Amino acid sequence: MSELHTAVRPTLHDLFTHLRELERLPRGEDPARFMEAPLAKVEEGLAVVLTKDGDEGLTRDVVKLRELIASRAEVEQAEDRGLAWAGFRERLEKAYDALRPTVKGLPELRPTNYARSVMHVTTAVICLLLVEHVLSPIGMIITAAVGAVCCWAMEIGRIFSKSLNDLLLRSMAAVAHPHERRHVNSATWYTTALLVLALLFTPKVCVVALAVLGLADPAAGFVGRRWGRIKLVNGRSLEGTTAFMIVGTLAGLAALSIWHPDVHTGLALLISAGAAFAGAVTELFSKRIDDNLSIPIAAACGAWAVALAAL
Repeated sequence: MSELHTAVRPTLHDLFTHLRELERLPRGEDPARFMEAPLAKVEEGLAVVLTKDGDEGLTRDVVKLRELIASRAEVEQAEDRGLAWAGFRERLEKAYDALRPTVKGLPELRPTNYARSVMHVTTAVICLLLVEHVLSPIGMIITAAVGAVCCWAMEIGRIFSKSLNDLLLRSMAAVAHPHERRHVNSATWYTTALLVLALLFTPKVCVVALAVLGLADPAAGFVGRRWGRIKLVNGRSLEGTTAFMIVGTLAGLAALSIWHPDVHTGLALLISAGAAFAGAVTELFSKRIDDNLSIPIAAACGAWAVALAAL
């Protein structure tokens, strides 16, 4: 590992921290002015580390990041400062993300994406309606299998076709996380999880797992980014995990109450809490495995275990 690799990591960690702090910025406060002093410090730090020896690729990416940060003065001169800052912030986040594969150990930056959260909830609701009102158990398996095969076919196609990869990234630009430019898309993991659920669990368990994933996961992300102060592991916070537990339990309880009223309220609450707990713990430790795969399967296992214990 070069001197530059070692030297640049603390400065990039500082940049990550400052970008995350933007999520907690009070409404009405100017983000460009809030970030001016931190960015000036990061720019100074990058200038220092660029005196270290490093490979050409990393040096080039660090230089690009420093030049980008130095261009922030253009935001002040723009006619629409809000739009200019939004564009600058997006470029800054992409520049940080571009360095993560090279500078190991950098945390993933996942800014709040309201479009993605809406899609998350909407997809879960559609799946719930399909499970309860449209598809038979066999139909669930067939539909999930077709979806998973199509998604994995596109993933394979992305590897061999740059034009297909660019097309898919453009079409999903509003909802995609930065790391999905280089890794399997979360939607592919989601459809894979749906296939596992359809193959292994009953519709009652499936609806609880889908409700937990669809509502608790985005709620945890929103609360954790905005109010998370007590850190746990892998960038998660106690506040976000608590939100996951509460929202997941209520979502699972609501799903059972609406579609499976034969499950009495006390048992439905226990099943939902078991699913939410399993999902929350799994989310904490889902670092290498995409949580769109791990959370619904863990939530289903939690719901199934509680239901089995109650028999």
